[in-house]
Amino acid sequence: MTPLPLTLPLAINPLVPTGGEVVLAALALVHLVLMIWAVVAALNATLSPRHRLLLVLLAVLVPMAGPLAALVVARRSRRRLQLATAHATFS
Repeated sequence: MTPLPLTLPLAINPLVPTGGEVVLAALALVHLVLMIWAVVAALNATLSPRHRLLLVLLAVLVPMAGPLAALVVARRSRRRLQLATAHATFS
């Protein structure tokens, strides 16, 4: 019976991230950027303070889907204001 080696083989370096770790880190970075963008968009939206708070909570507490939903709602509220302003100007 031969003893097991105490060191790892040279091909396996524990300091180099694997492909899966790189993908997860990239997804985490995308999520962080989306969340920050959604929070800023929600705070700048033309909504009531209660709805702004709900959008911020949605963006922070629900991973990936929350920031996307908050971005969509915030952009729609801004678009509605632009359309209403343009309609009032031409009327």
